[in-house]
Amino acid sequence: MKKAFLCQIPYNLPKNYCKYEAMDSKKLQIDRAVRFPLVLLVEAYASPEDEVRIVVTYNSDENLETIHALRDDLRAVQEKIGFICDLDSPTDFRAVQVDFEFHINYQKRLFLKLLDQFDDIEKIYADITIGTKPTPIVITRLLDYFQKTRPMFIGNIIYANVPRMMEGKAISSDEILEGKVYDITGLITLNNMIDLVVTAGAKHPDDLLRKLIEM
Repeated sequence: MKKAFLCQIPYNLPKNYCKYEAMDSKKLQIDRAVRFPLVLLVEAYASPEDEVRIVVTYNSDENLETIHALRDDLRAVQEKIGFICDLDSPTDFRAVQVDFEFHINYQKRLFLKLLDQFDDIEKIYADITIGTKPTPIVITRLLDYFQKTRPMFIGNIIYANVPRMMEGKAISSDEILEGKVYDITGLITLNNMIDLVVTAGAKHPDDLLRKLIEM
C-alpha cells in the first residue's frame, strides 16, 4: 500500500529524546525514546513492503539540520521494518518550505502546497504536534477534503505532549524526557458525523449528533 506520513518539523533540532506513553492507542506504544513523534507514527503503522512517502513542512534553511536528523531516525525504523522508501529522494522524502506566519493567506498557501503532495497516496497519517496554532486546522481540513474527493483512507492523526520543563527546572540535553502521545483521529470522525447530520435534514440535529457521538 502507498502510505504517506505528514508533519511540521520543529524549528530547532530537539536536544532530548523522549519516551512517550500512548494514551489512546496501544499501537503507538514503543519501548524506547525518540526525538520526533513522527517516528512513533511511522513505526506503528508502516508495514513491510509498504511504499512510504514522508512529507514535512519547515520554515527556513536553519531547519535543515533537523530535517537531516529526522531522516536518520526514520532510516533506523526503515531498517527495522523494511518498508519501501528512498529517504534521500525528493520524491519519497518531501520537504516543503512554508512561511512562518499566522494570517489567513499563509494558511491558504500551506493548504495548497500540501494539496500537491499526495496525488497517488492510498492512506495518509499525520502528526500535528508542531506548528503554529492554525496548522492543525489546516491539516484536518486537508484530510477531510481528501476523504471526500479521493479514493484515500485516512489513517491516524497524533498529537504528542512534549515536556519543556521538569519540576520547574530547565531540562539538560542528556536527560530522557517522559511525554504522552494522543490519537486524535476521532476529529475526522466527528466531522463526518456533522456532515451526516446536516445532509440527513434531521428535525432535531443536536439530538441526533449527540446520539452519534455517544454511540
